[in-house]
Amino acid sequence: NHFLSLKIPLNTFICQLDAQRNFVWAKTFIADDDSHILDISIDEQNNVFLFGRFKNIVDIDPGDGVVEIGQVDGRRREFICKLNSIGEFQWAHATDANWPVDVNSIDVDLAGSILLTGGFDEAVDFDLGIGVDERTPIGPMDGFATKWDNQGVALWTKTWGGSDRVAGKAIATTPHGAIAIAGSFWGLIDFDPGQGVNTVEAEINGLLETGYVMYLNEFGVFQWVRTCGGGSSAHSSGVHIDDYDN
Repeated sequence: NHFLSLKIPLNTFICQLDAQRNFVWAKTFIADDDSHILDISIDEQNNVFLFGRFKNIVDIDPGDGVVEIGQVDGRRREFICKLNSIGEFQWAHATDANWPVDVNSIDVDLAGSILLTGGFDEAVDFDLGIGVDERTPIGPMDGFATKWDNQGVALWTKTWGGSDRVAGKAIATTPHGAIAIAGSFWGLIDFDPGQGVNTVEAEINGLLETGYVMYLNEFGVFQWVRTCGGGSSAHSSGVHIDDYDN
């Protein structure tokens, strides 16, 4: 048996099992209020990357150490955390309070770079370090993809938007570093996050939720987008890439 202590009725935990489903290790994050892990990814060295949300105070080190991230007026904050292959704390970064971003998916490429996707509805600084990379949405909600190195230092951010809501729901990287993003949108959206234009309208004159898959190269340069629909609401909530970049 392996018991984890709880400070409140709902804490976040992570557990590793081997290929035969035997217990290997488990860790928990102790918080003064609800904490949640929203997504998880593992790199080639079996380091674990977590993206989550907490309120008030959380000890982001699940081991014997203490690395507390404090509250800001009791409002929610998001965090990204790296553990090594045996669950030992490596580093963590936390967002400002009320970071107007919904992160829906995280992935790690072969170089160990971290990629996130989701949506944002207010001006936001995507650089969680000392730099500034502020973006303002075009529409009610824009989609984004942001890439950090394996220490959580911001490399680049790409955004796309238009007349209505759009968001990334899932992200995956190819063995060569290219990026696929799946999500949904309404209205008329320009999916090219660069200087080009690649505008697509959602089903039924933009009124119906429509799924999409878009493809960027390793630097975030737009390659193509495909949509799915056909008279009824559709959304893409997952994406996977095989060894042949399909």
